[in-house]
Amino acid sequence: MRCLRLPFIVLDFRHPRDLPCVGRPIRLVLEVHKFFCRNPGCSRKVFTERLPDFIEASSRLTKRLRTAVQDIGFATCGKGGEQLGGKLGMPISDVSMLWSLFLLPSPEIGQVRVVGVDDWSWRRGKRFGSILVNLFLRVFVKRQFSLLVVASEAGYHSSVLNNHNIL
Repeated sequence: MRCLRLPFIVLDFRHPRDLPCVGRPIRLVLEVHKFFCRNPGCSRKVFTERLPDFIEASSRLTKRLRTAVQDIGFATCGKGGEQLGGKLGMPISDVSMLWSLFLLPSPEIGQVRVVGVDDWSWRRGKRFGSILVNLFLRVFVKRQFSLLVVASEAGYHSSVLNNHNIL
């Protein structure tokens, strides 16, 4: 349901980073409209102008730069990609590069012949992650992040694989 009241309009600025030019990082200044609904009963109070072909909602990187960062991330992983990105004029941290990879949708998983498992902890005893990788095709099988302890036993991972009809 749309509100029939005229909104209060404010100009807002976004500052996303874009691909470098002549080895120099580029930061754009985009002027977008932000609409505030004056109807107190409206479920959405703030509406912001979107640029879907250029930048994702609430992203700090343009789609072109995000794609380039993901390509570097797939080729080199975290620290190596951070160093290469800096030399190419795309300064980005290793953590941001890895998070860019997690934004991609997981590919369709078929039959898995060789599985690699990696468990890690971001904060000791607080946040854990687990990743299953099809080593034959070099693609993700399953990513899981939790606030609870992830059992790193073979039984846990085989149950995940069986539940997703991967084995």
